[in-house]
Amino acid sequence: MQVLATAPDGAERLSELEPPAEVTGATRFRVLLVAALFPLLTGYTLATGALAAVAGLAPGSGFTVSGALRGGGPAWLATQQVPLNLGGHPLSVLPLLPTFVLLLLVAKLASRAARRLGYTDPAQAIGVIGVIAAAHAFAGVTVAVLCSGTGVDVEPLTAFLLPGVLSGAAATAGVLSRCGLPEPLKQYVDPLALTGLRAGVLGVAALLVAGGLVTLLGFALSVPETLRLFDAESAGSGAGMLLLSAVYLPNAVVAGLSFAAGPGFSIGAVDVTPFAFDGGPVPALPILAALPEQHEVWWPALLVLPALAGVLCGWGLRRCDPDPLVRVRAAAIAGAAAGFGCVLLGTFAGGRFGDGVFDPVTVPIALFSLAGSCWVALPAALVAWLTGSTAPVVPVPVEVDSEAPTVVFDAIQDDYDGDTEDTEVFDAIEDDLDYEEEDPGEEPDELDEPPAVEGETEEADVPAEPGPGASEEPGQRD
Repeated sequence: MQVLATAPDGAERLSELEPPAEVTGATRFRVLLVAALFPLLTGYTLATGALAAVAGLAPGSGFTVSGALRGGGPAWLATQQVPLNLGGHPLSVLPLLPTFVLLLLVAKLASRAARRLGYTDPAQAIGVIGVIAAAHAFAGVTVAVLCSGTGVDVEPLTAFLLPGVLSGAAATAGVLSRCGLPEPLKQYVDPLALTGLRAGVLGVAALLVAGGLVTLLGFALSVPETLRLFDAESAGSGAGMLLLSAVYLPNAVVAGLSFAAGPGFSIGAVDVTPFAFDGGPVPALPILAALPEQHEVWWPALLVLPALAGVLCGWGLRRCDPDPLVRVRAAAIAGAAAGFGCVLLGTFAGGRFGDGVFDPVTVPIALFSLAGSCWVALPAALVAWLTGSTAPVVPVPVEVDSEAPTVVFDAIQDDYDGDTEDTEVFDAIEDDLDYEEEDPGEEPDELDEPPAVEGETEEADVPAEPGPGASEEPGQRD
């Protein structure tokens, strides 16, 4: 007996043909609970662990486990970009790296929850987004209330809104890849606008790469100063400065992008642009070693980096439409999207830094947004106009053959050759067509003459001779 057999060619697995199992209420509750609480616990654990590591290695810090657990709440709020007030000193220059990591985690878990629940409709995905956003908002306001009277003041409304909005946006981005846009929104969204938005996201990513190159160049030109700042008295201090520099690295990239785009940035009294430089004191942090000490004449050459980002966007839009004006419109939409992205980046990268000489850290948002939009839109429009196809779309004329019906009819008739019944049908159709093609003015000679019967001859009127034994009169027999 054959135990193992190979499936026939083209056969599909039964698991792919079977409908998905029905999701029970307990399963739905468990999946949504994991999607809502896992990012919260992960963020709190990472924040508490970072504080414990730095405080434990620093000499004379008075580290306690209970203190690290209490400080984990405000540290988690900092990862959600909620401004803090530490002993009356405002702190809103918050690190962007943990924020990006946690938002990516939220998007991944939201997409996974929608897949496990079998959601394909945007209306179903609203439940996943709502649960995740509500959990983060409730956690934020709870931590804000618990922090009252501990030396860390947090605005409850801000602690409620910011975590909820950020997590809701990340969850929406996670479920869009599976569930898509709602049908009412699809009817009013122009496909050209979606193409421009995707190009704008690509432009923001290219601009961030340009800012990263500028920051890396600053570190390369100040290696001795960086090493000097890392030469701390103890391992704990060095670890703390390394951790602080790592989590604030995206902030430095945004500042480098603003510098390369033209508006520049400022830290207290220090103001840096490609065309001017005003020096002053800065904190002794390794990440700030990339700041220059004086103006250099070659700084305006860095403006080519954001221009290259716009060229990249235009190269991606060169085939979006054969009409050059339509490609220019897509480039304009990409520039607007890039400008909005610069607004968000500039808003979260700067802020208050206590009340000392290093306050505030500022990225000029209006100029930064305008510069980012222009650096993407103008080169993209030029490249899309010049490199795309400019030939107008000419409709191909369709030639109609007058003999086509006859050819089709003959082909059908050839297929039915040999079939007597079908041949008689087509012969009858041909007779009708021939009758319709005759001159309507000519009438047949004898309309009243009955049709000829098979077996009769043309001399039907000639009487036949009587046979033997028959009488001469017709109708009488012997």
